Amino acid sequence: MRTLAQSLALAVALLSLAFPSSAVRGSGAAVLGVTPSSGFQSGGQVVAVQLEGFVPNAAVEVMFGPTTVIGVPLGTLQSSSASVVTPASATAGPVTVVVRQDLGGGNVIEASSAGGFTFLPPELIQLSHVSGPQAGFQQISATVAGFQPGPIVVRMGGKVTQATVFSQGNTQLVSWNTPAAFFPGSTSVRFTQGALDLNVPAAYTYLAPQLLAVTPGKSAWYVDQELVLLGNNFAPNELAQVSIGGVPLGFASVISANEVRFQLTAGAVQLPGAQDVTLDQAGVTATRVKGWACLPTLTVGQSGSALLGGTLELRVETQQSGFAYLFGAFGTQPFPLLLTDFYYGLTLDVATAFNLGVGGLLVQPTLTLSFPPGLVPPGLNLPLQALTVELGSLGNYFSFSNTVVATIP
Repeated sequence: MRTLAQSLALAVALLSLAFPSSAVRGSGAAVLGVTPSSGFQSGGQVVAVQLEGFVPNAAVEVMFGPTTVIGVPLGTLQSSSASVVTPASATAGPVTVVVRQDLGGGNVIEASSAGGFTFLPPELIQLSHVSGPQAGFQQISATVAGFQPGPIVVRMGGKVTQATVFSQGNTQLVSWNTPAAFFPGSTSVRFTQGALDLNVPAAYTYLAPQLLAVTPGKSAWYVDQELVLLGNNFAPNELAQVSIGGVPLGFASVISANEVRFQLTAGAVQLPGAQDVTLDQAGVTATRVKGWACLPTLTVGQSGSALLGGTLELRVETQQSGFAYLFGAFGTQPFPLLLTDFYYGLTLDVATAFNLGVGGLLVQPTLTLSFPPGLVPPGLNLPLQALTVELGSLGNYFSFSNTVVATIP
């Protein structure tokens, strides 16, 4: 009884006699199939190549298109199987599988299977988010298949981002922060890693920010004021800058996709009237036209004379929609109607503030003071302030004049 080695040697000798040329072809050798018959373009797929007419236990070269891997067929001359790992392919699609076995002495067995294996392109399985703020910086992840662990390039919204592929079983995970987009709307998401290229059209939608309201809607120039900007599609993880009247004033705190808070410093805006408020994140802006008003500075005028007793008339000269009050401080002299607390704890000149008069809605407030002879020496300075209180649905707003000094004639 022949041993296996003797049988193999005899088979080789018979093939050599039958095919004295340098290649043994048409000798009944065949590639019967590849299982599985497809795999990702990135390679690394273990497949079994089913063979007929190849010498078992002798190495074979298996070519998937232009790339060669090595396997060893196990079984018999009539039926054997070689387990190999598919190589990476520069392109997707079917390729011819060629199996070649060099037996030495110029004796080669070769067979092929046209389209025997198909390289599949990478695929997107799922995106964690399919929409987000146009300003970007939204953390997003993609479950993909067919890539290799390591660096990868992600393109979306006209921008390029570097990311990393991590393996998780049969799939991979890619995580990155969305870049800001030039324009709102749908965008493709494209992954490239060397020759591997996956482009998913209209996979993600950038949402334009909307600034719908600013509260309070008006405030005085001379106080620190927190402004709350309300709207949609703000980027919670991106820096936000606020401008009023076209002038950048500083950075704000993004509380959520619907709320931003900004500390307006006293004196930062002094131009009276309604002004545009703009929120800027990564160059993406949202504007509320005339979204906030700076209450105007009030002025106080005077007429009359208190010389040797007389009448001094004081008035607020800037019209405002609301109730106007006029206050003054008159040295340390006691005066009727001492004001120590006014409207929710608001205090004016605590030691010597006095309520000098009240004007009604849309009425220019004027106060007439009578001075008995000798009460007020001529030339005495009387510091004055004017205040308006506007009662609205959003609350009460106060606006003061700069303190002016009226010299009593």
